[in-house]
Amino acid sequence: GHTFSVNSHGLVQTINNIRVDDLQSGIPRHFICRAILDCNTLEEALVHLQRPDRAGGFHHSLGQPSGNNLLSVEAPASACVVKKISRPASHANHLLDEKFSGLSQTITDSSAFRQSMSEKLISESTSPDPKSILFHQPSQGLSIFRRPKDGADDYAFTLATGISRISASGVKWQIHLNKNELPALAN
Repeated sequence: GHTFSVNSHGLVQTINNIRVDDLQSGIPRHFICRAILDCNTLEEALVHLQRPDRAGGFHHSLGQPSGNNLLSVEAPASACVVKKISRPASHANHLLDEKFSGLSQTITDSSAFRQSMSEKLISESTSPDPKSILFHQPSQGLSIFRRPKDGADDYAFTLATGISRISASGVKWQIHLNKNELPALAN
């Protein structure tokens, strides 16, 4: 994701930038993300994401041990779609829900590739390992794990990779800088 966090209540949030042409005057999306860091529950987080006065938005993945749910929330300025996730899934930098099919957005080749490739890798495994998907980096061409000046059609690249494992007993998280290294940070 664009960035990731876990708060003292075990609420995990990752966000993905989306390039949607529905910006309006309102509360900036980064302030919405910061407000979620103060939430105790998934329900409280959704109140912020469903506000009608949002200036723009992100895609959010939300989870929490006590919530027993993993949520995918597409929240551009004009609407909010919440889906419960019950199996491995991925989300790149564009809206996927058909509710947004008429909404103008920029889908870069890189984002389309990462969505397609992550879905392919998930479908080919009975128990997909998040690291094997997030660190996908073939010797040539587009990849999920982005490097500076990798030839993609946007400016983005992977600074760090966060992996959170949510269970009834809590959240275990790791931050990786590269595929073949131990986590740079972990709890």
